[in-house]
Amino acid sequence: MTTSRHSRIDPKDVIAASVVLSSVAVELALRELYYRLFTELPRALILALIWSSLLLVLFLVGRYIDPARHRLAGRVAVFIALAVWLDRVGDVAVAWLMAVAGGHRTLVHGLLFALFAIGALIVLGTDDRRWSAWRRALSTVAFLFVASQPVVAAIGAPTISWPQAHSSPSNGRDVTVFLLLDELNASAAGPVADALAKAGRGVVMKTLRPVGDGTAKVVPAMFSGRRFPDAKPCGLATICSGTEVLAFSKVVASRPDVDVVGFFEPYCAIRGLRSCERLSPASPLFDAARWRCAIWRRSTLLAGWVGPDFERQCGVVGGGTWSDLVTGVEQAIERAPLWEQGGFLYAHVPLPHPPGLGQGTLASHYEANLARAVRLIDRIAARAAREPQRRFTIVVFSDHPLRPALWCGFSQYRQGGCPVPPSMVDDKVPLIVAGEVPKAFATITENIDIFRLAD
Repeated sequence: MTTSRHSRIDPKDVIAASVVLSSVAVELALRELYYRLFTELPRALILALIWSSLLLVLFLVGRYIDPARHRLAGRVAVFIALAVWLDRVGDVAVAWLMAVAGGHRTLVHGLLFALFAIGALIVLGTDDRRWSAWRRALSTVAFLFVASQPVVAAIGAPTISWPQAHSSPSNGRDVTVFLLLDELNASAAGPVADALAKAGRGVVMKTLRPVGDGTAKVVPAMFSGRRFPDAKPCGLATICSGTEVLAFSKVVASRPDVDVVGFFEPYCAIRGLRSCERLSPASPLFDAARWRCAIWRRSTLLAGWVGPDFERQCGVVGGGTWSDLVTGVEQAIERAPLWEQGGFLYAHVPLPHPPGLGQGTLASHYEANLARAVRLIDRIAARAAREPQRRFTIVVFSDHPLRPALWCGFSQYRQGGCPVPPSMVDDKVPLIVAGEVPKAFATITENIDIFRLAD
């Protein structure tokens, strides 16, 4: 395209821009394959539009614009690609700078923009020899940063025995259930404890400090015992935070009777499990409504243009998709081998995590999802009550509290769905145990140590 007799744009500029954008595509693919929530698909579509538009503009410039501008156009294309790379991949650098700057997001973003702009102005005006060296270095670093992540992470990831190295298998009758209720406030856990009490096994409860403000930060910390403040996928089943690495493929079940049900994290990469089901939302590939909502949801300008009615309709679509995911997780828990054979079950449940079914406020959806979580606990407690001769231990905990600041920024709730009442604002998560209370219960203060209760 750019090598025709009509074009003097350096084809190496086109190649360099494409290499940088291809590294962004690899990064988005890693995230999507790790989380399997289809949240990266709209970003991938935007990337494809940027990439194709950039190539089209270069073609038109090379064919119709004054040749004196060709050199500048090629260089600008490379820096546009680098800007996209920084926006999509450079979150590690941003997180590190924010930590250094005491969490001042505006300051960090302003500093990065200034450095990028100054660097672009300097490099764009340099001679061809120096530009060739800069172009080669920038595109190579951008691609290798992404492409090398799985290799480096796989080498650095430790082997972890889980749930605990010295956990012993059941005698065929004992049942241990670890139930992670996603985004459950400590202050909202009373109904959950009441439901567990119906098992007739005795219930104890306390509050814990969450080790992070998101599932991606907390679950890896629970499995590894190390903190993941800047967690990001760095492999198909591997997550990194600075020098910390957790590869789920290097987590080994410490006993032969472990069942896992969950979503979001690649739990089924764990080795030695008796059974595992990892659920994901239904694919939006051929669902025009979900694509339309995903695109509008990512733009405040577009959301304002289409109006609140459209946002509410999209909220209903998103809530229905989430509810179907919840149903799948509930059914997987019901059919786990544990109930017949005994053993250990870890289940990560997308409740009371928003959104909720139908139209409503964040508060009403959270309350409805909490009620649904209580009904799930009721069914588990009923199983325990029906078999008093079996030894039951049921541990209910959470990764982080409800995040009103996050959810109120979503299009679904920003038009009258917020704020939430003060009673729903919390900074702690619950720890509830029904049945035999593990020795570590009294000493645990953060949910990073939750699996110490599996001793």
